[in-house]
Amino acid sequence: MPEQHGVPLFVEAGPVPVKHLRHLMHRLAVRVVGHLELDIGPRLFEVFPCFGREAWVDFLDPHAGRIRAGSQMLVAALRDWFLVRWREMQKVALASGHYFPPPRLLRARVAPNGGVRIEVGFARGFVPFDRLLTAWLPPSGTRLSDLFLLDANEPFPVGLNRRAFIQRCAGQFAQTHERVVHVDGLWSRDLDMAPIRRLHEGEVLTAAEASYDHSVTLYANGQRIGTLSLPGMADLRLRLLRQQGLVVRVIRLGFLLRLDQGRIVVAVYERDG
Repeated sequence: MPEQHGVPLFVEAGPVPVKHLRHLMHRLAVRVVGHLELDIGPRLFEVFPCFGREAWVDFLDPHAGRIRAGSQMLVAALRDWFLVRWREMQKVALASGHYFPPPRLLRARVAPNGGVRIEVGFARGFVPFDRLLTAWLPPSGTRLSDLFLLDANEPFPVGLNRRAFIQRCAGQFAQTHERVVHVDGLWSRDLDMAPIRRLHEGEVLTAAEASYDHSVTLYANGQRIGTLSLPGMADLRLRLLRQQGLVVRVIRLGFLLRLDQGRIVVAVYERDG
């Protein structure tokens, strides 16, 4: 195919522009809070479907806006605004040969105290382990939290940054008489995703020699999962290879959106004695 000016010859899947997406999520969350506090008050929990104690505002609801009610028309207007901005970002990405799909899920979950959890989900397989990009706007707050990849039924780690969150995950999988000695993401680019998708959090991995002196290769049931880099930790690496009182567990699947590192996070535990 002859190349045309300004048209890429090849298009490949590209990462979601997370900074821009976070800005859009923040705008949506603020508008929902404003509607709750200034327009409708507690009646918001009557207008929108409630699950548990939360009101769920589905911005991609095809019926939003058909009913000429203030709340529904606001949701339709916010949806149209979001999709226009999203198409603008797609156009910029396509110009450089990249593509990311529109969200299949876009919703705000309003808590009784006025806090808003906002979630964005994509087609199956696009985001590592199909988790939702999730953020939290605290009650009466103006700053949106960091983005986390969470399941829909997973509590939001309010007050934690990503580092503190992953340290908490490591602590949750520590067994009696064990302590965490190292936490890091695996290098897993260009590996077969089939065995990786069969992993579960808490699973024990085995270590073997890697191509680099400062790394070990981790396996699950004989299948290579990724490479754990241990620069400056020669003693820890040697003990892992010799299986001397250390154990490696998967503590988080789909932690980051990066294609090379961070989709899988592991922790190294030391047993007392």
